[in-house]
Amino acid sequence: MKRKIPLLTASAILIFALFSGRYNGQAADIVDALDQPAILRNDFQAALIKAAGQQNIPTEATSMINGQLGETSNLEFGSFAALSAPDNAGWPHTALYGGPNSSGWPMVGVLSDSRPGPTEPLNDAVISAYARFPHVILPAMPLADTRPDIIVGLRQRNPNIRIHAYVMGSTTWCPQDSNGNISYPSNTYYRDYYLAVTSQDPSCASTSGRFLWMQDGTRADLAPYSLGINVNLAHRIQNPDGSYTYDVAEALANTIYEYARAGRNWDGIFIDVYCPGIMWLEYLGPFDYARAGYGNDNTLLANKNAFDLGWQAGHQRLADRLRELAIADNHPDYPISGNCGQAPTRLQTPLNGWMRENFPFQNGGTFYSNMVTWPWGFLHQDQNFRDPQFNYIFTAANWSGGLTNNPNDEQYNSSNQRKMRFGLGSAALGNGWHAFHESSGAPAMGYWFNWWYDEYGVNTLVPQSDPNWGRAANGAAYNGWLGQPVTDSYQMITTDFSSSPDLLTTNQGFETAGASPTQLIGWNVGANGGSQVVVTRDTTTAAEGTASVKVHIDQLGEVEGNISLAPATTFAIAAYQQYSVTFWAKASTPRPVVLSMTSNTWPAPSVPVTTEWRRFQVQTKSIASSSTGYLVFTLGQSTGDIWIDDVHVQAGASSMFRRDFDNGIVLLNATDTPQTFQLEKPYRKILGTVNPTLNDGSRVTSVTLPGINSGGGVGDAIFLVEIDETAPAQILDLTAGSP
Repeated sequence: MKRKIPLLTASAILIFALFSGRYNGQAADIVDALDQPAILRNDFQAALIKAAGQQNIPTEATSMINGQLGETSNLEFGSFAALSAPDNAGWPHTALYGGPNSSGWPMVGVLSDSRPGPTEPLNDAVISAYARFPHVILPAMPLADTRPDIIVGLRQRNPNIRIHAYVMGSTTWCPQDSNGNISYPSNTYYRDYYLAVTSQDPSCASTSGRFLWMQDGTRADLAPYSLGINVNLAHRIQNPDGSYTYDVAEALANTIYEYARAGRNWDGIFIDVYCPGIMWLEYLGPFDYARAGYGNDNTLLANKNAFDLGWQAGHQRLADRLRELAIADNHPDYPISGNCGQAPTRLQTPLNGWMRENFPFQNGGTFYSNMVTWPWGFLHQDQNFRDPQFNYIFTAANWSGGLTNNPNDEQYNSSNQRKMRFGLGSAALGNGWHAFHESSGAPAMGYWFNWWYDEYGVNTLVPQSDPNWGRAANGAAYNGWLGQPVTDSYQMITTDFSSSPDLLTTNQGFETAGASPTQLIGWNVGANGGSQVVVTRDTTTAAEGTASVKVHIDQLGEVEGNISLAPATTFAIAAYQQYSVTFWAKASTPRPVVLSMTSNTWPAPSVPVTTEWRRFQVQTKSIASSSTGYLVFTLGQSTGDIWIDDVHVQAGASSMFRRDFDNGIVLLNATDTPQTFQLEKPYRKILGTVNPTLNDGSRVTSVTLPGINSGGGVGDAIFLVEIDETAPAQILDLTAGSP
């Protein structure tokens, strides 16, 4: 049985909080946290960008490689090609997001020295800890310029590792040494990135409109705004034919690709601080549209709107230019993903994916809003971006401990383990990657590269008769222990409408016909805005009973909501109550179906309907003072045929998400309350070491998982191991009276 969940949706405004980093032109005074991606916190006050400190690095720093890498020490910088990790990496897909500062710490030198010298050797323990993971996202500097030995070291320890370059889409800085000189040496990523923004002007006092400014004359990244972004992606020059070239976006794309291309041993690119729109940041004050190149009068709404559209165009141009470069480089499907808010559909052609931060709370949302909203929910984007998809869920750990190497610290408490399981389980419902660690992405916070949970690695490499089979195991060899999926994600649903009465009372199964067998009664059809729709009662296919409703769409309307299907009657609901809609659906081609139910807020939940009958259950909550509920299927996303059958509305919810794999299953509860489900056969729990209470190695035929109400907005998930059991054969050789 399958079921989808409704979005209790959050604000439509992108909430993207930023660190207020201080910049005064002196490297010694800049926060010593270069390149660490910062993740949204629940209070939306976390940092996205931290200012950076940088010491002088000799231009000939590549000589440090000699003598450190054994057989690979004779490689010249930039001469090695990226090793292609296999495309069939097993599940669960674990990743690390964030890594060393510009000196290479903690991958270089000793942990006690966060600014090691340029010739310090690799820290073997840290490199080995990172290399356990099948996928890491690490900063372009120093891995692409002064310390390429880090990448080589990771690949030596794990030849199948995927390493994507962490870059920024709209942030740069220009630290100076005590003499006022740029402290980045030539041919380093951050220096060339800054020069791309300034059009080769090395001055740290640039007043160019290629930067982003506020109307009071302050650059956007400086106090009191401290927005964390300062690059004007909307900057453009007009061509003779009247078209525009977005020169800053193109220059950045050229620089990013030069340092993050496959020829520098990378497997892909990850662009952070890459917001599709920025006007929501004006809650702190208005941008200087005129200085950005849009008119001469900042009071004119037309100039503000033109700047907004220009930002979107420049943002798109950066993505398109990166894809053009990859195609010209004979890597047409080179993975490129982004991060900041929700990705618009326009990015699905050039990019391979997007990230969900602070899951499941991004943008003040829930599991439902971040997983199943059309079109930018994780499960939808995981199908719609360019192949191969690289979508991400990042779950931020609850963290207060700071620097620690103690394996008994808070990363392994019950709350953090539950957040990790819920995030990893959610990612396993799709094809994306999951990262779990302290929210800033700075390795100094908890040495999170050392964190390893039972679910990260399980020994399924030995026969089940071996006592080590099913045990949690630490190391790259045990990545992907679940193997390949044998099903898509689906929902296990119980539907006891006697205990929770059905609120729909008219023709829920479309079994009652009108004047003719094909006439639909009890339901209303909306076909507006130029749409062309034919709705019939169909007796040739049904999920339950003998009939279903068929909606044939020849032409879409002006907006998605122009085409709808709804019961003719409403129903009574209570305030703050969880409700669910259970129904069957299929379509002529895969497509979403969007639901509005009760007083649900924007955006509405949706489900990915396939060409086979599947059962869904969508959940939502009523708001204060609710008294009347309604149900609307919004179908105006694509043309073709869609069938719906056996629709029910009830208080509460009764489903659990599931996905089946070669070596086990994942179960996830995202409802408010605990859910217990009987399994069709026995499975075994992981025999764990980090969490032996939950992962006790026991054989189970049913599972109970707690709900969101007991987890502060986080549900729970469990990973079970497949048991190869053959039922005893029927006894045929005994006769009555035999001894």
